[in-house]
Amino acid sequence: MKLYRQIRERNPNAKLVMHMHNAFEPELPDKDAKIIVPSQFLKAFYEERLPAAAVSIVPNGFCAETYKRNPQNNLRQQLNIAEDATVLLYAGRISPDKGILLLLQAFKKLRTLRSNIKLVVVGDPYASRKGEKAEYQKKVLDAAKEIGTDCIMAGGQSPDQMHNFYHIADLVIVPSQVEEAFCMVAVEAMAAGKAVLASKKGGISEFVLDGITGYHLAEPMSSDSIINDINRALADKERHQIAEKAKSLVFSKYSWENVAQRFEEQMKSWFDK
Repeated sequence: MKLYRQIRERNPNAKLVMHMHNAFEPELPDKDAKIIVPSQFLKAFYEERLPAAAVSIVPNGFCAETYKRNPQNNLRQQLNIAEDATVLLYAGRISPDKGILLLLQAFKKLRTLRSNIKLVVVGDPYASRKGEKAEYQKKVLDAAKEIGTDCIMAGGQSPDQMHNFYHIADLVIVPSQVEEAFCMVAVEAMAAGKAVLASKKGGISEFVLDGITGYHLAEPMSSDSIINDINRALADKERHQIAEKAKSLVFSKYSWENVAQRFEEQMKSWFDK
């Protein structure tokens, strides 16, 4: 918002819109500020703090054409995963707020209860070179090493490769420890036709609906509760139907084509007067 204020000071009559992707405590912009956010959660956050601002929702989007393409068929083979193995997938930053270490602790127990199960972790475990995040990444790597070959650290992947990783998953897990403004991993996994088990914090619960378009992780979250939720989702006979319903939802609401249309409509409503 500092940049917004600087631009406004230099161009008092400029048509400005802030596109906020996270919950930042605002520094008093214009009384008639216009803000776009991706979720109802974030809309409520800014409306509470900036009651005079105009806040509208335009969600983040995904490339529908990418998720219509046939996925790479030999990725399981490349990762040395048997075709009949159950695959859990985590994708995201290796960071405390994302809950990956807690998921690894849960998986360490889970693999003693279920046979032929793998956890694939997509994310760069060396993104931070120092500080608390680097220490956390080391703990994650140590936990993965202790689990052994049942945990596959796939490293960071480019966006155009992610649909191949979603394709091999039986369940995509989003164990966020903080309120997410949105969650592109969940949207992309749903676009790939995969069941999502996610934290219900923040904006995720607006489209991952427990038992309807996905599954919620119980709170307070623990390794045991995660195990119970994974088993519940994998045992659900309606899981594939739920995943298909979720796929239809995200294609109808979150493709870039739909998002661009909503963005254009919002700009017209604000400025074409």
